[in-house]
Amino acid sequence: MSCGGISCARSSNCPSSRSPKPSLRSTASPGPIGSPTAVYVPSGAYGNAKYLGPSGIVTVLVGPGRCGAPPDPSDQEVVDVAPAPAGFRFHGGGEWVIGLLAARSGPGSVNLSRRTPPCRLLDAGLAVPAQKVGDVELRQLRYFVAVSEELNFGRAAAREHIVQSALSQQVQRLERELGVRLLERTTHYVALTSAGAAFLVEARQILAHVERAAQVARTAQGTSPALRVGIIDASYDSMPQILHEAQALYPDLVIHQVEAGVPEQYQQLVDGRLDVGIGRAALAPSGVASQLFRRDRLGVLVPRGHRFADLDAVPVEALAREPLLLAEEMKAPEFNQFTVEMCRAAGFTPTVYQGTVDSIRAASTLVAQGRCLYCVPASCISALPGTIWRPLTEPASFYPWSILWRADDDSDHVRAVVACARGMSERLGWLVTADQPAE
Repeated sequence: MSCGGISCARSSNCPSSRSPKPSLRSTASPGPIGSPTAVYVPSGAYGNAKYLGPSGIVTVLVGPGRCGAPPDPSDQEVVDVAPAPAGFRFHGGGEWVIGLLAARSGPGSVNLSRRTPPCRLLDAGLAVPAQKVGDVELRQLRYFVAVSEELNFGRAAAREHIVQSALSQQVQRLERELGVRLLERTTHYVALTSAGAAFLVEARQILAHVERAAQVARTAQGTSPALRVGIIDASYDSMPQILHEAQALYPDLVIHQVEAGVPEQYQQLVDGRLDVGIGRAALAPSGVASQLFRRDRLGVLVPRGHRFADLDAVPVEALAREPLLLAEEMKAPEFNQFTVEMCRAAGFTPTVYQGTVDSIRAASTLVAQGRCLYCVPASCISALPGTIWRPLTEPASFYPWSILWRADDDSDHVRAVVACARGMSERLGWLVTADQPAE
């Protein structure tokens, strides 16, 4: 039996391993010395290809090509293609030997079907040795992590401040270097392969260790310490005040503020790319500690002239007859969950406006146009033209803000931020009394 038209070695990974296998060398000849040899692969397949003969090893790097056709120069990187020595033996990169190896067109061709399983094709003259990782770059790891988290090359490129084509090329080179496919790509979506999901865990840890090593080196050299703090636009009232107090305690502390949604903050905290974050802690993963410091009165943003604009407060149940705008789910699932649960507790499921936003400023524009209403905490309502904010009542709702940090991080600067948040909430009365709603 054969895999994609080629006899294959017995392997636990190969479904054809239970059948007899005629040797490729007895059925097909690679062709005489001097026959042109090229390596093509179908779109989505990657690897390092080598063939070995009397003249030595010649390496061909293969990227996404078109099965049965010469590679497109725009998406194929061929380092070297040389004549095949008689009796050459092909070595595929890693276990993912998926593609087309043409010793020459016509008799003597060796074809690997796109559906060839990832098995060791030893008897077919295809040996799959353990592959060494060569020049993998940190930026390639960073770009891969960005694509994995965004699942969109455009958003990942914007996040990394490079053009999309450059990011895509670097991720492809990473896959070639590793000899495995990390991402499934179509015109409609990007998804991690099983190999990609496993590699993502290690890539995040590598980047975190490198950053920590750099921080240790800077500290040892006596350079100013740095604190990386996650913020969101809804936290612009609270976090600047907290950081101002922390800065007063440590004048030499360099604070880097990174705007990121709460789910992204969680991930960056776990990975070691952030030291402190802010948000609702209800959905925090294990390994992220939190300190509640503010219960923020929730209200509704309405356009001027709306019937709610003349009220002192708006009963939650009155929202049942209004289209409510929610935040972008990828950036603020915890806020959307809080809003929907508040409505359901009042006896109705909200009518959700068919559109999302990623900032309060963008939300206020839709509200001012009369398209929808938007629930928002009191601390976020300054300078939103064309809108009026009214507190929600029956029942009153309070959005819980927490400082977030890695549970195993006991550094002085992180402890200082947590202490400043706690002290400020006590002085300014940010924490509500026990008879007010809990999280």
